[in-house]
Amino acid sequence: MTFKKLIQNFLLLLFSLAAGYGLLEFVLFPKFMDKIPLKLHFAVKEDIRILTQSSKDEVIPKKYIALFGDSYSQGYGDWLLDANPNRNLPHHSAHVLHDLTGHNIITFGKSGSGSLSGLVGNPINWLNYIRQSRLGPMPNPEEILVYFYEGNDLNDNLEDLKKRFINRDYDPSRVYDETYFRRFIKSEVIRSETDQKEDWKETLFFTEFLRRTIDSFENKKSTLIAPESISPGAGKINRILLNGRQVPIPDGLQSPALELTQGEIHLTTAVFEQSLKYMREHFNGIPVTVVYLPSVLSCYEVVSPYVSIQIYDSGRESNYPSYLVRQRSEEIATMIRTISKQEDARFIDARPALRALGRKQIFHGPKDWKHYNKDGYTALAKTIYEKMSPPS
Repeated sequence: MTFKKLIQNFLLLLFSLAAGYGLLEFVLFPKFMDKIPLKLHFAVKEDIRILTQSSKDEVIPKKYIALFGDSYSQGYGDWLLDANPNRNLPHHSAHVLHDLTGHNIITFGKSGSGSLSGLVGNPINWLNYIRQSRLGPMPNPEEILVYFYEGNDLNDNLEDLKKRFINRDYDPSRVYDETYFRRFIKSEVIRSETDQKEDWKETLFFTEFLRRTIDSFENKKSTLIAPESISPGAGKINRILLNGRQVPIPDGLQSPALELTQGEIHLTTAVFEQSLKYMREHFNGIPVTVVYLPSVLSCYEVVSPYVSIQIYDSGRESNYPSYLVRQRSEEIATMIRTISKQEDARFIDARPALRALGRKQIFHGPKDWKHYNKDGYTALAKTIYEKMSPPS
């Protein structure tokens, strides 16, 4: 073989490799993102990860209903833990809603998000990013379902206030100042156009996916599943009434923010109010429904004299009289209902349906007691479906 022929073959090989890579990067990966298995969702860039979801009929649907919130709207729980990690199968309420309504469902939920990120930062920033990338255009949702979880949303809001507001020298006395707080959201929660722009290498989504996947195999870590994957077992304090029998359940469960003071409750619900207001203005004209999700302890009929709760600040009390569970739950629900009404958002209280289920069966765990399992998410989705109005 002549030297000229070797060069020609080498160039042909380079061209074939480049063409193959280009096909993967710019055509196949964007087209088949919703076929990526669950165990590799983490390897997709977070700003575009919503496109991997299987509760829709195409990667970027023209019409869809959006879920906003934290890990409950993201779908953490035993249904996800038990799902085949090598496929992209149903695992939470978005999939049930997709089946019931026939509409595409996209969740913008992310574990650990309070109202600022769950209602404002994540959906607005991710939508803006996708639209500015080569993957767009991405339309606004036709309808928005906001999951408010009484188990830790207010705790997350308190932590957000400390880290993003007070620690960055914003005036704590002006939390209730709507204009001042709006400026804070624009500055600290919403990315500017400059922040959205990235080096061109950061937009090679398949390349980044491949790199993260290889790194995960080397580190033996390839999952976005919640870490609460080991059953805590029966506790010594918490007991519930189940089918007429007293049954022990784990201690240290999420409560309706029993450890927060009255002042902190009002402060953190104000963060929800300002976040909902900002979201309503940004997604102007889009129907919004706030779905109130009870904490773990609020879902069952507690018969133990005291409850053992999960605390988010060390040094706080972890045991409380059990009658406070329903009392605090009703207090928070009333505040969230009032705020929703003020912001022209519908309000769905999922507590009656879930408590009815909780009198017959346990629908948390048995591994992850912070989230619903398949029965819980199915009951939640059916409750929403029965009460929601179909998008126009």
